[in-house]
Amino acid sequence: MTKDPYQRVAGLFDTIFEPMNRGLRLIGVGMFRPRKGMTVLDVGCGTGVHLELYRRFECSLFGIDTSESMLDVAKKRLGEFADLKLANACEMPFKDGSFDLVRSRNPLPRAVVMSSWLCRKKAVDLMHEQI
Repeated sequence: MTKDPYQRVAGLFDTIFEPMNRGLRLIGVGMFRPRKGMTVLDVGCGTGVHLELYRRFECSLFGIDTSESMLDVAKKRLGEFADLKLANACEMPFKDGSFDLVRSRNPLPRAVVMSSWLCRKKAVDLMHEQI
């Protein structure tokens, strides 16, 4: 992996961006209703704030991100409730068909996910958190 661009801001990321993104995050959860036991992969999971919503529904949580600093925050937030990996969307560390839901807020990982068919039901959260 290359140098971590979030190293200095990872601890403050949610304080700065969560107030702006919370509404969109809730809309995304509403579009793809969580069910107990559902397997969810967040591509570019960052601090794990979106996975935390799915944790409330007792989903099996998985996340990848290219920032070790952001993953450190996510690991503190989610603890043993999520399998978080330092990885990128082009080299997924999972087998095809492993997940009920694959989501990403970023356009590039979303395109890779849709083309790789990692999702069993091919339900991909297309929430675009950019206006």
